[in-house]
Amino acid sequence: MLRIPLLDASLSSWWVDDRVRHVKELKKTSAADGTLWILVSNLEAQLVDKKSRNEAFRLIEQLLGRSLDKDERRTALIVTSAIDPIAHFDELFVDERQETYANVIPEVELNRSSALLSRFTRCYVPLDGQSAWNSWHNYDPTRWPESVC
Repeated sequence: MLRIPLLDASLSSWWVDDRVRHVKELKKTSAADGTLWILVSNLEAQLVDKKSRNEAFRLIEQLLGRSLDKDERRTALIVTSAIDPIAHFDELFVDERQETYANVIPEVELNRSSALLSRFTRCYVPLDGQSAWNSWHNYDPTRWPESVC
């Protein structure tokens, strides 16, 4: 598995191109080596501003790209994020949404971002592996000191 961490990364066109080039080199190994799993972690760290958001999406688009070369390894892409970009689309894409009133190009970019994000199957996993609601549904008043620690 190849991990591409986005936390604390300064995304730029050369940074993205370097990671994509590395993935292409790994894909050239024998197809018999099995699926190349790629984990892009901490997407939320790059969603804070328009420039880093665009570079992160460009990285994901290129990693999702299909090759016609049957000798290349197949790839599977996993993207992790502490927030759901689709559920928080309005809050994340404020700049782009405002720009649509002045120009049509941001609307095309919004559609492209939306289409890219919609290609993923979303899986929600609680941080501790259990539902956050279990502690409320199964509340035991005699154990209240544990809830404030």
